[in-house]
Amino acid sequence: MAPENSTAPPNRPPLVRPGRSLLVGWLLLVAIIIGLVFREIGETRERLYNAAWDNLSTLNLALLEQMERAITATDQALLNARQEVAAMPPLVAEKNPARREEQARREEQARRLHQLLRSQVTATPFVTNLVLVDAQGNVLAHSARHPVPAMNVREREYFRRLRDTAEAEPLISPPTRTLLDGSQRLIFSRRLVGPRGHFAGVILASVSLADVVSFYRSVLHLPGGAVALYHSNTTLLARYPEMPDSLGHAYPEQDLFLRTPGRGASGTLLETSSMDGRQRLKSFREAKRYPILVSVSQEESELLRPWRATTLHIILMGLGSIVLCSLFIGLIWRQLQRLEEQARALRESEGRFRNLVERAGDALFLHDPGGRIEDVNQQACDSLGLPREELIGSNMDAFEVGIPAAELHQLWHNLDTNAPVTQEGRHRHRLGHEFPVEMRIGAFASGGRRLILTLARDVTERQAYQEKLRQQALHDGLTGLPNRVLFNDLLGQLLAQSERQERAFALLFVDLDHFKEVNDTLGHAAGDRLLQEAAARLRGCLRKADTVARLGGDEFAVLLAEVAGAEDAEQVAEKIVAAMNRPFPLPNGEGHVSASIGIALYPEAGKDAETLLRHADWAMYQAKSGGRNGYRRYRHVVGETTLGQGLGL
Repeated sequence: MAPENSTAPPNRPPLVRPGRSLLVGWLLLVAIIIGLVFREIGETRERLYNAAWDNLSTLNLALLEQMERAITATDQALLNARQEVAAMPPLVAEKNPARREEQARREEQARRLHQLLRSQVTATPFVTNLVLVDAQGNVLAHSARHPVPAMNVREREYFRRLRDTAEAEPLISPPTRTLLDGSQRLIFSRRLVGPRGHFAGVILASVSLADVVSFYRSVLHLPGGAVALYHSNTTLLARYPEMPDSLGHAYPEQDLFLRTPGRGASGTLLETSSMDGRQRLKSFREAKRYPILVSVSQEESELLRPWRATTLHIILMGLGSIVLCSLFIGLIWRQLQRLEEQARALRESEGRFRNLVERAGDALFLHDPGGRIEDVNQQACDSLGLPREELIGSNMDAFEVGIPAAELHQLWHNLDTNAPVTQEGRHRHRLGHEFPVEMRIGAFASGGRRLILTLARDVTERQAYQEKLRQQALHDGLTGLPNRVLFNDLLGQLLAQSERQERAFALLFVDLDHFKEVNDTLGHAAGDRLLQEAAARLRGCLRKADTVARLGGDEFAVLLAEVAGAEDAEQVAEKIVAAMNRPFPLPNGEGHVSASIGIALYPEAGKDAETLLRHADWAMYQAKSGGRNGYRRYRHVVGETTLGQGLGL
């Protein structure tokens, strides 16, 4: 307590000024607590929205990729069936065949068509049925029924459109009730062309709408969540939760269609749904290859439900803190009035502090600026395997091996009492092993002496965990190869280095052919094992200075540093093609794949990462188009783009 001023009124209570200070301090604490409460409420809401956007976007991307793969498989089934149908003699629906032999031939051909369609359906899990229709709309063959009953689809929108227009892409139609059983199906169809280029009918694949909705139900676990599949023309194709009356209707007024300038566009928004009138957070993404768009949303009211409970909890905690602060101020007031109780409380506090030091998880060392130890806690003894009696009186540099002794002593002598520092070091245990520590070092004055307090924390597990996280973030979990993030970083480094040193390098895109057949026939476990073996074979084809990365699925990328010319890259490509042609021993049998490779040379094919990647990808697709199992090199000639000679095995 400050001495009483001689000019103060003789009857003034000695605690008036401290009491005012306590009141001002209490008001300040209350204001701080209220401010912290409002800030925490706002930050909690912001974190909740950010997490919701991330979850919706991630789920949206996964659903769109799954749908693209399913449509690709469906379209491939249509193409396969169309090709095989084209190789057969034409089958025309006639009610009265002229001869019994002709009728038998027709029945045999109809049976073969049924078996053909059925085999394609079996190979494509996403497809429910395949149907062959002639130019008049008569159903000639059906994968689910033989003989097929008399049915005609000439009035269906997809038939009229394919009859009148030569569509390059598979036609995706709104949900349609089938003539066979009346169930709702999504229809994917392609045009059949006769020998003279005339319209010869339609081959169509139907997908059960119930299966699509069931799949969405299995992956959507958000309260108030919804998944919608749209055609790019704004027509609703499927939705979960189901809204049967909305299927097949167009919704051009939705903001998500106003924000999708073209294929591959994506975004997030908050809007009131035109279907159920509820405010929703939406993540939308349009496919690059097909005219579809997937929207994943969540009701804002459901999202904010836990936030409201959290807000109430925060407010109650704030009120509790204010009450506790009030009680604390009252206790201080009482302590000022009872000095003897304050002294006793101080002694008790010192005892508690000593107990806290002894039970602390960090090792504590109290020493002078020369490093001579004056006191330690039990954690310090346990971490070094030495008793307290042996540590007290010894020097800190006897077990600190991560920092040179001269540097350590200079740090102690130059340490500012108001600025503790954090330093990393290594301690040596009595048994000889070393372990990393993080030291918090501070100086203070005590009894006219300058002392150093060092708190050392064993960070062995933390460093190991950080290294594990770094490894997981930059490497593919299945093959152990660098992932796309690390590959892009390495490509950027190689570009900068090659530009400075004016050296060439090569970028190879490697795509495994027929990998899907391995997955479909031998199972995904066998497919994973094949990818691991393919990664090992790729490593075996490269030098130590080269890099191979897995970009996703069955796609890999190779960086060949310091190539003398295209011949070096082509030699490596030939080695990779040969390596992939060898059978892959798998648990359930042998796997057979090949490799299609695109080559882009720096600086010939581009001087930046985006251009090189695009040209290598383009060359790889040219290798696939040229029959697969080979490579193509991208070359740019003024005025035109050409391919280097590729190898086909």
